[in-house]
Amino acid sequence: MLYLNDVSFSYSKRSKPVLKHLTIRLEEGKVGVLLGPNGVGKSTIIKLICGVLKPKEGEIFLGEKNLQEIQLSERSKLISSVPQNIEFSSLSVMDSILLGRLPYFYSFPCKYDKEETLKVMEELHILPLKDRLADSLSGGEKQMVAIARSLVSNPRILILDEPTANLDLKHQALIMSLLKKIAKERKLTILVSLHDLSEASFLGDTLFWLKEGSLLYQGDSSSITSERIFETYGVKTNLIQKDGEIFISLFVGEKQS
Repeated sequence: MLYLNDVSFSYSKRSKPVLKHLTIRLEEGKVGVLLGPNGVGKSTIIKLICGVLKPKEGEIFLGEKNLQEIQLSERSKLISSVPQNIEFSSLSVMDSILLGRLPYFYSFPCKYDKEETLKVMEELHILPLKDRLADSLSGGEKQMVAIARSLVSNPRILILDEPTANLDLKHQALIMSLLKKIAKERKLTILVSLHDLSEASFLGDTLFWLKEGSLLYQGDSSSITSERIFETYGVKTNLIQKDGEIFISLFVGEKQS
């Protein structure tokens, strides 16, 4: 279980708090989605969990472990993340994914590290890309490789920042289906930052609605309503639900006033 307890954060003593007494809980094997407009603190939450930033107040737990009390080297075995902007060097896909095993080897990977890498590539159906140069791949292929690199360390939590941004529809659907699958099969806790509410409805077990650095509401996909969207984003929408899916259209022009 991932538990943020009364967490507050600001980037300096004089700046406005980015997060204010935030408490969220995400159970093992579930997918949580961070929702809210830009600047609401979604990326800051991710950086706090990963240890890039430290809370000014409050605590972050993974199970019984207080993450502030463990070394970053240990935290990197527990938590993996996929950033929004992915950069690869001119390594093969195999070697790029193998780098995800770094928390477990010192100078050189062992046979087991390589076996784990091949196993994850097979799980994600990207084994045919093994010998390709990672920086030559398409955006969707790079995202799959980035997810594989994050999974190869067998983390307890996977965090992704806008994992479908700038991808074509095929790879958007592929990534969404993959994340649901690995959460269930690996009993992996996944926290995702998203803007697309239709994707959030499909993917999320728990949606965390954020506004001005605080938790406005949390719930399942039934929490997606026109009223809550307006309260969170300040825009008027029309929602259509069909066959368990949510379709959202925006009112434009005078209808927003």
